[in-house]
Amino acid sequence: MDQPHKPQAIAYCRVSTTDQVKDGSSLSVQEHGCRKYIAEQGWELVHAPWMEEGESAKTTDRTRLQEMMRWCEKNKGKVDHLVVYRITRLSRNSEDFTILKLFFRKLGIGVVSVTEPVADSPAGRFMENVIAAQGQFDNETRADQSKSGMEDAVKNGRWVWKAPLGYHNSGGRKTTNLIPVEPSASHVRRAFELVGSGYTPQEVANKLKRDGFKTKAGKNIDVRELGKILRKPIYKGLIVAFGKEWPGTYPPLVEADLFDRVQAILDGRNHKQPKYQMQREDFPLRGFLVHSCGTRYLGSWSKGRTKRYAHYHCRTCKKTNISKETVHTEFDGFISQYAIKPELAAMLKIAIEANMSSAAEDTERKRNELTRRIRTLQGEQDAIAQKNI
Repeated sequence: MDQPHKPQAIAYCRVSTTDQVKDGSSLSVQEHGCRKYIAEQGWELVHAPWMEEGESAKTTDRTRLQEMMRWCEKNKGKVDHLVVYRITRLSRNSEDFTILKLFFRKLGIGVVSVTEPVADSPAGRFMENVIAAQGQFDNETRADQSKSGMEDAVKNGRWVWKAPLGYHNSGGRKTTNLIPVEPSASHVRRAFELVGSGYTPQEVANKLKRDGFKTKAGKNIDVRELGKILRKPIYKGLIVAFGKEWPGTYPPLVEADLFDRVQAILDGRNHKQPKYQMQREDFPLRGFLVHSCGTRYLGSWSKGRTKRYAHYHCRTCKKTNISKETVHTEFDGFISQYAIKPELAAMLKIAIEANMSSAAEDTERKRNELTRRIRTLQGEQDAIAQKNI
């Protein structure tokens, strides 16, 4: 005699960072509850429970949830029930819960809660939505309370987020703030001083890289990361958050005047700050040639006893002066290797003109073909209209 078919079931368990410390919400508790419930119902667990750790239920873009959904699609018709410990383990958003339930229903899978048994009826489905909405309400309430607490802290001059480069977070709950940490604090301070004295961000990045300035991830500082640092008011003791500005109660790394001067330089508004002209007739290769250290060569004049001398030099390295004549001679020799010979230039001109003429003829031919096609279609359209009339 054939054995009766056992309903097939799968299980999904999830904890967020905060839920892990709450009684009754750990992954092990959820898994045990789901397995026990499936066994009591006489169902068969056909796949190991999907365990989602440290991801919020505010969104459906969760690693294990997406894996489970794809698995269910591939095994459509082979699963009867999806078991969760609580409805909020699947979603804390009422709209997302409804969408997920419809998704599984189309695959023939019913969603079942271990701790919240509700009947498959209009009243039961209403209660499911109420439970999901309650989870969403709790999330939004906590978010509002958290934001309110953060605003109060910021108004009191405290930094309540992850410390930026150059600082460490200090204190604890209701006392969080920033303290400078070396050597990164000195590197940040020096970056502002160098840019304020006329160095370009690229030159400063090269200098600090050689001095061992690294990001919190342990990577060498680059000009892009440096640009972000130079724009942060946090370093002059100002907290910009929630659309407002508040003075911080932590030690600033740079003076407000220096910070503002650097912003003016970066914005190109500081007309008093001496600027180098990269394009000059007497030094046409200035800013184009690059030294082995990565810094672009500058050009300048030096005064001798009887005359002035022109030379190129690296701004960050010592003893790199090269006479202008030497640089230009070597550059002319380099360029001449790739110059087009006059006879080849004439042939190239003829080839380009022939190619352009051929392209023009091809374009004209295609235009004529399209014109004829349009006329044919217009004729067919008129014939159809006349027939309908």
